[in-house]
Amino acid sequence: MTVSYDRLVSRPYIRILHGLQEHGPLRFNQIKTLTSLDDKTVDRILKAFVEEHFVYARALPAEGTRIPAQYVLAPRGKALLEVQLKAAQAARKHRDILGAKLVDEILTTA
Repeated sequence: MTVSYDRLVSRPYIRILHGLQEHGPLRFNQIKTLTSLDDKTVDRILKAFVEEHFVYARALPAEGTRIPAQYVLAPRGKALLEVQLKAAQAARKHRDILGAKLVDEILTTA
C-alpha cells in the first residue's frame, strides 16, 4: 500500500509523527491517548507508516500470545517532519504572495 503525499501530511498522520518525535517510542494506546484518535484510525495510520518505513514497530517482551509493539520514529519519518516544517516556514515567509487562505491550509498540516 503506497500512501499519497496528501494523506501523509494530513493532520492525523502528522499528529502521530509529531507525538513520536516529541515523546520518543510509544505503544499503541499511548499514541491513541496522545493524539485523541480512535483505534481504527491509529491502526490504519501505523500500518501504513510501518509499511512505508516512516515508523518502526519493535516487539516488546511479554508473556502470553499477544506481542505488544512499541512504535519508533524512523529516519524517513523525521525527514517528512522536516519537510513539513520547512514548508510551513516558507509559507509564513511568503504569506503576502500566497495569500492568507492558502498559507492557513499549509499551516494546519504542519
